[in-house]
Amino acid sequence: MPSETDLAWAAGIIDGEGCITITRAGGQLRVMVANTDLRMLHKLRELFGGNISRKKTYRAHYKPQWFWQLCAKDAAGALNAMLPYLVTKADQAELGLLSRRYIGRVGIRGSNDKAALDALACRVRDLKHVTDELPPLVIPEEKQQWLI
Repeated sequence: MPSETDLAWAAGIIDGEGCITITRAGGQLRVMVANTDLRMLHKLRELFGGNISRKKTYRAHYKPQWFWQLCAKDAAGALNAMLPYLVTKADQAELGLLSRRYIGRVGIRGSNDKAALDALACRVRDLKHVTDELPPLVIPEEKQQWLI
């Protein structure tokens, strides 16, 4: 388990450099960080696992860019641990964690609640484009007990 200091550091990296998404196809939760300095990404992988890949660079004079990615339950575990320290991405993390409740059991085809996952994915995408007001998130009544 990462120390409190490591969790606060990682939350700062996610807040400033990271990306939290819920895929529209399948509702998979993802946490990503892209950077040209591999040391940061290696530290994230050391703390939470995940993969580091090289991003394609289209201009020869640019530094190579790398990205670290964490998916599904591993992403949820990392976000849950960092949540007390997140500031700018706290709302996205909370929605990402909520999305895990709409994912069906592994191996059961079509058991995800696609409408709820789509609504959460759209809300996370909306939060990336900050405005003064966001439209209300519509969650079916029978699912609202999960918000308490």
